[in-house]
Amino acid sequence: MQNHENNGAAAIFTLIRKNSTVIIILVTSCFLNYIFNVILARNLTPEAYGDIALVLRIITFLIPFSIVGLSFATLRYLPIYSEKEEFSKSHGFLKWALGIFSVSTVIAVVIGTLLITMMLLLHLNDIRPFESYHPIIFAVWIVPLGALMVLLSAVLQALKHYHASILPTRVIYYVLSSTFILLIVMLVDKLNVYHVLISIGLAYLFTIAVLLIITLRNIPSDTFQQKPFFQKNLWFKTSMQMTLNTVAFYTIPVLDIFLLELFGKSEKDVGMFATILVILYFLQVPAISINLIANPLISPLVEGGNRIRLQQTANTINTIKLTLTFLLGIIILIFGRHFLGHFNPLFKIAYPALAITTIGFLIKYCGDMASMLLLYGNHQVKLTYIMLTQIILVILLDIFLIPRFHILGAAISLLIGYAFTTGISIFVASQKFQVRSLFFI
Repeated sequence: MQNHENNGAAAIFTLIRKNSTVIIILVTSCFLNYIFNVILARNLTPEAYGDIALVLRIITFLIPFSIVGLSFATLRYLPIYSEKEEFSKSHGFLKWALGIFSVSTVIAVVIGTLLITMMLLLHLNDIRPFESYHPIIFAVWIVPLGALMVLLSAVLQALKHYHASILPTRVIYYVLSSTFILLIVMLVDKLNVYHVLISIGLAYLFTIAVLLIITLRNIPSDTFQQKPFFQKNLWFKTSMQMTLNTVAFYTIPVLDIFLLELFGKSEKDVGMFATILVILYFLQVPAISINLIANPLISPLVEGGNRIRLQQTANTINTIKLTLTFLLGIIILIFGRHFLGHFNPLFKIAYPALAITTIGFLIKYCGDMASMLLLYGNHQVKLTYIMLTQIILVILLDIFLIPRFHILGAAISLLIGYAFTTGISIFVASQKFQVRSLFFI
């Protein structure tokens, strides 16, 4: 048995080594994202940077509604069908997913058109000027583009084309966004939020074109030669459950920024908290890169009932992921004040909030393996309940803490929310899979 576990561990390490460039790409992505946000912070006022930060978070929040959980459902089923060479099911799933996404896109376009029409009518009738609306409204048009980018990336990830999955979304996208913004800065006197939205929309379009070409080239030719086999009820049920999980996953950071905008006394707090989240994107690199490789492995292991191999996989993933994450966390805690100053010298006062949020993220990643097991091990409903409870807890804490402690209150509520989710997820995963998702716990 020990030899079997050692062989399993060696296989995982080999897989990670083969895809070590994934980490390099993601680190590059972090620097590009960092540069992108520094460009924004340096060329926008702190208040305007706070507005665009909120808009970008809202776009991220709305993407799961537009994608209807399809990205996670893709990672749930497509690896199994590919491993078993069930090409008819793969064909059916891809055809079904495209149909669902098309419907959601039409709905988003209709909503966006109605909103713009209403705003124009109110403007033309001198009821409310067009420029008085928050730029979030205009972001509705960008959401389907971001959703398609995420879906195409998920298909490539499910087929284990990791580099092709992340290079366009993590590198090309940020290079294009930054390039378009710098071009606009050279052409206009002052950058505004709408310039940024145009740049992001154009970057999405170019990135989608690249992803589409890569995806069509990498889907096995046998897939579309087989007659599609559909399991629509199963896929739709899973997809809707995954939607709730995806929304819950992205809600916490959005909530903190939104409630800071709502209850905070200074609009600069929104920009400072957005900067904190940009810095902490570096902390997410180990988890994102390892999960990218490991996600397609979880479902087949759970499906096959191989508990020993599943435990070995969990231990190996945790060893690599948490070692790197905690090292990065220590670096951020030591140099965090300096990082904040890159964006704006005034942002250095947010260091205590950065320190608290960093600790919250470290706690969060201690429960990351447990969440993966629940999500890809057919217990996504339980994870949904856990995360919805977390959202309610964070909202209540934000309402109580933000008016009293401002940005520090948002950081404290995030830390408590992640601590809650980590503890409950580890407990539930241990009960459902008889696997220790965090070494000895």
